Amino acid sequence: MEQIDAFEQAADTIVDLSADFRLSTEEQYNTWYDGHTSPSHLPTSTYALPELNREALPGSSLIAAGGCNATATILGLLPLFENDILDGSEQVVADVKVGSSEGGTGGGEASSHPERTGTVRPYAPAGHRHEAEIEEYLGVSVSFTVHAVGMVRGASATCHIFPDRPVSKTDLWSTYRGVYADEPFMRTVAGGGGVYRYPEPKAVAGTNFGEVGFKLDPENRRIVVFSAIDNMMKGSAGQAVHAANIALGIDETAGLEFPGLHPVGSPWVSTPKILRSSSRLVGHGQLSQPGLLRTLQAELSRVSKLLSYTVVQRQLMTHSRRWVKSRPMLRHLVV
Repeated sequence: MEQIDAFEQAADTIVDLSADFRLSTEEQYNTWYDGHTSPSHLPTSTYALPELNREALPGSSLIAAGGCNATATILGLLPLFENDILDGSEQVVADVKVGSSEGGTGGGEASSHPERTGTVRPYAPAGHRHEAEIEEYLGVSVSFTVHAVGMVRGASATCHIFPDRPVSKTDLWSTYRGVYADEPFMRTVAGGGGVYRYPEPKAVAGTNFGEVGFKLDPENRRIVVFSAIDNMMKGSAGQAVHAANIALGIDETAGLEFPGLHPVGSPWVSTPKILRSSSRLVGHGQLSQPGLLRTLQAELSRVSKLLSYTVVQRQLMTHSRRWVKSRPMLRHLVV
């Protein structure tokens, strides 16, 4: 935050990935951090998360990327507030599991993978700083706990919500489908078939995608909401690029089309399942005809990108084999 004046002289648009300008007031920084040395900039900063703050981003000069834990939690809960299923008075408990890359560059014995592998370690049982972002931007007090687990990248949030009125499965489907229908980087994954039945960090690793899902527990009057992101992308650099694209008026998906590090299913297997489930939703009144069209368009785009990357990978492999074979000393490496 000490360098902000110099940055403003050097550039018209600043996207800050630190926590320096995420909150609105100096009092919040006194409570949650160690104070603030440039409080005059706080009223002019814009929270970066496009799914939450899209309308405020165009033309913004100071953009503050959200915290990864806050991002995962907000994305999961946001549709419930947008559709007035929640109003902020409800009890909400959030449990977040995070990978080692969230810990920054400090290192230490607890962050080393020999010590971290195989553990589920509560490292912030209460009072995590990202609570402040959730409270400010959703208007709800969250009982928030963060666990460090044995993965490198990813954040997975499970939120337990106890609404004041009955909520049906149809309400939840229409809410999540409706709020995120036009968002290019949001996917709803709720109880389908296969291995990845609910949001999973491994499925979005390396991408700017966020996954959300839910399960209704009527006997306990509870909604369980799941969300997953790559903390290095959707929770950091990808969110920053996405927000900058919108602020500068260019294609918001520019530079963010990479489909992921983990091949979750093949496109010709997963596509029929998506089409069948979407058709059922239309028949049950849970998905509108325009919503079905958007789903089909998104699936066609996803498949074309996956196939494009597959073709490129095969071409690279072919050229690599030819190059190795042309060098006698390296021929034994070809498998």
